[in-house]
Amino acid sequence: MGWDAYATYASGRPLLQNWRTDHRLKSKRLQAAFEQASAKVKELAGDVEWMLATGGLDVSTCGDLLYKATGFSAWDEKGWSPRKVKKADDYAIWDFEAPKDDLVSYWSARKFLEVCAELGLGIRFSY
Repeated sequence: MGWDAYATYASGRPLLQNWRTDHRLKSKRLQAAFEQASAKVKELAGDVEWMLATGGLDVSTCGDLLYKATGFSAWDEKGWSPRKVKKADDYAIWDFEAPKDDLVSYWSARKFLEVCAELGLGIRFSY
């Protein structure tokens, strides 16, 4: 199993209970926000992390980029509370140049963090 990030409710419960069988979020508002973010990433980078549309990230490069932009570890076993997500988004500096091969991960990580912060969601990491 590799690195993954999952958006969570304030309670810590993941938005999707089973990423293999669930393909849509129950909340239409959350689903629309992540689908819009996914479409924007595809527009900016030509492709998108497949889990973004349902509130997640699948590639460890995204974790590296989240750390680079925020200074917060994306391998934190406790995950990030909604408060920490908001703080990370507020202090994130995305003005570094990502390698061309990492543009999909860069934009996916950036939009994932922005949506989670905007919606008051936390983030759980697994690896």
